[in-house]
Amino acid sequence: MIVTIRLMMANKPIGDGQCSRGLEFRTPSGAKKRKKNKLDALTAVWNEQVSQWNEHKTDEFAISFVYQQQNQKCREQALRFGRHDEKAAEESDLDVSIGSISLDGSENPIHVGPLSQKVSPAAA
Repeated sequence: MIVTIRLMMANKPIGDGQCSRGLEFRTPSGAKKRKKNKLDALTAVWNEQVSQWNEHKTDEFAISFVYQQQNQKCREQALRFGRHDEKAAEESDLDVSIGSISLDGSENPIHVGPLSQKVSPAAA
């Protein structure tokens, strides 16, 4: 795992037998994004709670709603990853060679499984 993370951070290719899926937030830039996402969600919920306290009301559905609104992009990204992996697994006839997908199009792609075939993230 540490070797794979170091390769990711150095923008070097990840070899066969290594997988970076799930490790993207263990890099400094990934950890920073994850921390920001968590803080944004916490802030949204806190602000809604303070607003409700000031109005002397309790609305757990409103709190849930602001949290869901705040993490929408994270959920969409997870869904894209899942769909990409599903399609790649179907195309590879259950081979573990899944290919790669980019977090946001600007960073190195995440490499999953032994790279015997590549699947375009745009096709996912």
